[in-house]
Amino acid sequence: MLPIEKVEDDFVEENPDSPFIPAKPTPDGIDYLDPRQALDFFTNMLGEETYFVPLQPGSKRPIRSYVKRPIESTRREAYKDVFHAAGIAVYLGEKSNNLVAIDFDIAGNFDEFLKCNPALADTLTVKTSRGFHLWIRMEGPYPDSCDLKAQKVEWRANKRLTTLFGQHENGWIYEHPVLKPPMVVKFSDLNWPDGWQIPGEASVIERPGRIACLITSMMNGRLKRGTVPMEYPPKSGKT
Repeated sequence: MLPIEKVEDDFVEENPDSPFIPAKPTPDGIDYLDPRQALDFFTNMLGEETYFVPLQPGSKRPIRSYVKRPIESTRREAYKDVFHAAGIAVYLGEKSNNLVAIDFDIAGNFDEFLKCNPALADTLTVKTSRGFHLWIRMEGPYPDSCDLKAQKVEWRANKRLTTLFGQHENGWIYEHPVLKPPMVVKFSDLNWPDGWQIPGEASVIERPGRIACLITSMMNGRLKRGTVPMEYPPKSGKT
């Protein structure tokens, strides 16, 4: 599960010249045979202060480490050239000038949220295999990343990585029904549907670290002798 903090820095695909996106227009009409062109496009849209991360083709696994890598190094041509055969993700929150993505796993919840925030119908939107990612740029303070479990919504901010362009493991090519710059909003101006959890509230679940997972598992008697979870949270196939 993303973010993956430790990846092989020298990992390169065996055939870096092969196009990652099929040689045909994607459903939203963006006909990039070379994702390197897509990187330039989104850099112009989102700005040089955006932290882009290359992903393995058809995967959400980063090709390069990013948690401790300075953003300045991502602007080098050698780093950008990796995107010739890669998907594109963004390291969100403070690392990317306060970019946030709201991940909706249920399309109906996405529609309900837009009814409460009609202006956001004009912000950058990515269609995933199950729902939508709504991209916004925050002005002022905003909550840490968290999961709204009841609504199957994720508030992805600091320390989260989200795919912007590429192909999912299941073959889905991410579409862009709204290909406009993210709108700048204040968290206090966002309207949340009645009955929804709200990021920053005590009831919202924030992902604990691996140590917290081990302690919780021990307390709940879920660990067998000699076994430990390999990662936390467990993989859930999220887009």
